Amino acid sequence: KSWGGWVPLILAEAHERLSKYVPEDQRVHYWKKPGVWNDIKESFESFYAKNPGSTNGHSTYARYAYWCEQRETLREQLRLLTYTNYTYLGGTQEFSKMVRWASEDAVDKEK
Repeated sequence: KSWGGWVPLILAEAHERLSKYVPEDQRVHYWKKPGVWNDIKESFESFYAKNPGSTNGHSTYARYAYWCEQRETLREQLRLLTYTNYTYLGGTQEFSKMVRWASEDAVDKEK
């Protein structure tokens, strides 16, 4: 808990590496496990607490939020992007899909 820099994100990175051992057609189920999201959220909250005002990591956190179906966190992270690395986020089509999914719940709440 006292480590700074990028160290708090090691657990999130570990989940990404572990997910590669799951067959690709079943990987979506890995990311939906509650424990996975809890670890990722804790990792990024710790990182941003130790690095206030950092503009790093928002693409990665957005990607994890999308994979873990955490719509509110995805919306927050999309707003914080200072640059959109479409390739990292799966390409322009995947990014558009991500943005649409993030906004679906918000649109439903407005009606």
